Amino acid sequence: MTGLLAITAVAPNVIGAMGKLGLLPTKRQKGSIAVARDRLITKGLIEKRDEYLRLTAYGEKTLTKLKQIEQAIVRPRRWDKKVARTHI
Repeated sequence: MTGLLAITAVAPNVIGAMGKLGLLPTKRQKGSIAVARDRLITKGLIEKRDEYLRLTAYGEKTLTKLKQIEQAIVRPRRWDKKVARTHI
């Protein structure tokens, strides 16, 4: 809190600029973060210990799988702006 007061004393318009740049979370962003956090807790991917959030064993296993899938996706160096079409 002291740091925030020091910033406003030195440069009073910084707080407004930070808000316009999206550096300060809005009420809507805080709400969506809370919903996502609660969903991860419900699915058993994270748990709340004391005042911290930690990955569960199931969460670590799921994260490892997602990283492997992400690495398996071959991304082109350049995008030709064509939409990839899949035939089912």
